[in-house]
Amino acid sequence: MKLIIVLTGLLLGSLAQAESGKALVEIVEEYYERHHALSKPVASEKDIDKIFELFSDDFVYIHEGYGGEYSRQRIYQGYVRNFQGGRYKDDLQKHKIAKYVVGLNMVALTRVDGKTTLYEFRDGKIKTIKEYW
Repeated sequence: MKLIIVLTGLLLGSLAQAESGKALVEIVEEYYERHHALSKPVASEKDIDKIFELFSDDFVYIHEGYGGEYSRQRIYQGYVRNFQGGRYKDDLQKHKIAKYVVGLNMVALTRVDGKTTLYEFRDGKIKTIKEYW
């Protein structure tokens, strides 16, 4: 009887983790959808705010190839500057996801162009994005 209870607990725990992993992937997919919206002819700076709704207050973007670590405020300013400069192009193929790996409060993904990104979460928000390209 104890074995059945333990196995049931393990199964329910695995199902809960799989469900939370699915929710994290959905947040990443929402991030990509909102990012792609910036390239639409009807886009506005309000679309940038919609992206930042997905980020925690202490969000950090890390990309060693682009100079290191950037605060939420600095990344926001970069989004605005790039949007105003017309730099957002809707290249869905470039951002198409080839593979997801889900763990505790994290999603790693590889895009079809071979670039890898790690998303870390806290309380249902993206806390860190770390690029590995």
